[in-house]
Amino acid sequence: MVRALGISDTPFDPSRPDRLCRGRERWIEAVDTPSAPLWRLVASGATFSDASAEDALRGFVHSGIDAGAFLGAMFPKAPLAAFCEAGDPRALPPRLWVEEDWNRPLVTGRRQTPAVRWVAPCSPSQVAPWMAGEVEGTACPRADGFLVGVRAASPELVAALYALVGQQSLEERTIARYDASAIPAVLQHCAALVLLHEDKHGPVLAVYTNDPTECAGTIDWLARESGAVNVPFEIPPMLARWDRAIWKLQELWEPDTDGEFPVPPAEDTRRSRRRRRTTDDGATPEAGGAPPEAHGEE
Repeated sequence: MVRALGISDTPFDPSRPDRLCRGRERWIEAVDTPSAPLWRLVASGATFSDASAEDALRGFVHSGIDAGAFLGAMFPKAPLAAFCEAGDPRALPPRLWVEEDWNRPLVTGRRQTPAVRWVAPCSPSQVAPWMAGEVEGTACPRADGFLVGVRAASPELVAALYALVGQQSLEERTIARYDASAIPAVLQHCAALVLLHEDKHGPVLAVYTNDPTECAGTIDWLARESGAVNVPFEIPPMLARWDRAIWKLQELWEPDTDGEFPVPPAEDTRRSRRRRRTTDDGATPEAGGAPPEAHGEE
């Protein structure tokens, strides 16, 4: 099986956030307030057997790279913090900067369940478990996101985080989790805001910053050290098809300098099935000469 890291690095307009992923997650409906463009680096992962990626498992964890190590490579020695709007009172961080108990209404009926709004310092080793909310089947804190470069939780930061996640509705079939219009206010208090958007089989890391991070070389090094193929995407990986991104990467691959392409070709049956598909103008692609046709996720 091939392990891969998928990266997109693009501008982001909080007033026009666009979709996050078909059928899985959307932004909380935000006021269309003009905002200076930000930057968003999205990192997902996948494991698959060949270039068709038809059997791909998708989500950052499938890259095989530790999430804390990834953030540590992007922001060396920067302190980390985590935050949660409706945490489980039975699974809280050992040290809390903010702890607010409240009763969260259930999706049906008039019943409520205890919840804790919290902000806490976070070590790199805690990032991956707090993304999943468990360690080897045992519950642990589940974060809504992470803050880079934060050493304390000021009242202004807490208010900005409430605007970001305070209206989330996780019980809906299509999750509404974050308010994009609140991101600029959060970034006034930290170097980067890391949100967890959903891919098919797990969350991705979406790093929001005021300016480009310019760490492509560092990420490429980390992927190679981890044995993962670094696959660039033009749009966030949770919105795209891996087979097309792999095809584009192979087009740019230089065997003389880069070595053998690390992704096995698709099986003949899969490749022939793709050849039979037609292009937008009705013509049939030449065998071996056309990319997978759709940009978006199936």
